[in-house]
This record gives sequence, structure tokens and C-alpha cells, in this order.
Amino acid sequence: MLFWKGLKKMYDVLSGIYDEFNKGFDYGLYLEKIFESWNLPDKGLALDCGCGTGEIIKLLSDRGYECTGIDSNSGMLAVAADKLEKSGYIPHLVCQDLACIDLYGAYDIAFCTLDTVNHITDKKCLKKFFSRLYNFIEPHGFFVFDIKTKSGFMKNSGCNIYDSNGDIMMMKSDFKNNYAVYEFLLFEKTSDGKYEMYTDFVEERYYEPVEIKALVNAAGLDFIGRERFGNRLIYCFQKNNC
Repeated sequence: MLFWKGLKKMYDVLSGIYDEFNKGFDYGLYLEKIFESWNLPDKGLALDCGCGTGEIIKLLSDRGYECTGIDSNSGMLAVAADKLEKSGYIPHLVCQDLACIDLYGAYDIAFCTLDTVNHITDKKCLKKFFSRLYNFIEPHGFFVFDIKTKSGFMKNSGCNIYDSNGDIMMMKSDFKNNYAVYEFLLFEKTSDGKYEMYTDFVEERYYEPVEIKALVNAAGLDFIGRERFGNRLIYCFQKNNC
């Protein structure tokens, strides 16, 4: 049963405050871990699946990559577009469901990071995403993604309160039978000192590492390696069967 009623579509509310409440995450260190772990190209074409507010795209662009971002939420893409334009980049952003990914051309590296895989709670849709993504990776190109660990899901269970620049967010999370539901209650401070209240929710699914590896292998990609970063397991696969 949902704790708060009247919930909107996933990330409709959170898109505007996502960066503020995630500023503790070190995106730069996260990418350094990836590039230090595997022999990835120094530059080329990069695809960010589930790009959110574009933080990974910005850092990849700083490295010299030409980037395309995909996300199913237009609010997130609007924030990403503004951020990238202010950083001097011309954003190439596409609003699509990952299970129906349809692009022109192929990429040297495809990323799918920060729990995006866990957000695809239907295993059939996840399998479809991996299979379709294969078509948009260059021969010998790479696919890098992460999944949240079970301990990470359990750590986030319960109620948490966040305060940032006067905005207050309450998050209630419940993890059961490999599924997690995060319910958000946001009090956003207005210019007159009053507060507006919004609600939102996010769903995720825990996948066993062996399960994920089998799904990506079935899509035609070869396992290269796995590393741990906090409560996430980062995977690297390569397209060799061309």
C-alpha cells in the first residue's frame, strides 16, 4: 500500500531537485573508476541510457566525447539541456523508453548508470533493452552499466529526511521480495517564504549478478569485467561477435 496518495509519474517532481539532493555523489570519481578499470577509448561517440539531468554526459563531454543522452522523462531532459548548454555543449537528447530504443548510427561506448537498470522492473523489458541496444554499439564497442547491490537496497529502506537550501524532502522506502518502492514528499520553499507540497514515487528491482550477466550475454555482448563502487556493481561488456 502506498504511504502517500496522489502520486505523479516517476521523476515528474524530482527532476527539478534531483541534482541538489544527489550532490553528495562523486560522479567524477565514479567515471575515473570506470576508465581506470578497463581499456576504454579516450574519445569517440558515447551514448548515455537513462541520462537523467546529464551529469555523466557533461563529464564525458569534458573528456572529449560526442554524447547522446536518452531518458523517458522530459523534465529530466530539460534540466540536462539547460546544464549542457550553460557548459558550452550542444546537447543531443532523445526522449525514449529504453525498451524501445531506436537511434541512428552506433556508439563506441554505451553507458547505463546510477541504478537505471534497476528502474526497469520488468525482466522482459530489460531483456528487450539489452537486445535493442546491441544494434547501436559499434563492433568492438563497449557497454558499461551498474546495478545496485542487495545491501544497498536494504540500507535505503525506511524513512529519511533531507534538507537542502530550505527545501525539505521526506523519503519512505520499502524493499521486499526484490522490489523497492520509494515514495517522496517534497516541501519546496517559495519566494514568499511559504511552501508548496509535491509527491512522487520511484520503483526499482534488485537483480542477481548472475541473472544480469546472463541477460547481457544473451544479447550478444561478452563479459569483460566487474568492479564495485559503493553500493553499486559496475559491469563492462564488449561487442565482439560481429
